Amino acid sequence: MKNQSLLPALALCTFFALSCSTVPITGRQQLDLVPAGEMMAMSYQQYDQFLKENKLSTDQKQTETVKRVGLNIQHAVEGYFAEHNLKSELDGFAWEFNLVESKEVNAWCMPGGKVVFYTSSVRLLL
Repeated sequence: MKNQSLLPALALCTFFALSCSTVPITGRQQLDLVPAGEMMAMSYQQYDQFLKENKLSTDQKQTETVKRVGLNIQHAVEGYFAEHNLKSELDGFAWEFNLVESKEVNAWCMPGGKVVFYTSSVRLLL
């Protein structure tokens, strides 16, 4: 009878152990409940939806700054991954850096290289 009560716990532990992966840069373990390909697809869909619902900045100077800095970040990440034989970890990335009109001070990124800066954040930096 005691063995039967251990089976669900053992099955759960096995599931979590098989769902873990190693983070390429840090080497730490993380739980992956959603496959990377599916996560990337969801990320791209949500990013596109966000851009449709929010106004892109018309300030050409600020937009160029965001894209230039973003490109520098992209090159640094790609270079680091290439140097450490992790280039395949970036497969499927579609880097994109955008500036949206907002009074909020914020910036964020999504899986796959999708990044948004808010105009109030950029104004603080320039």
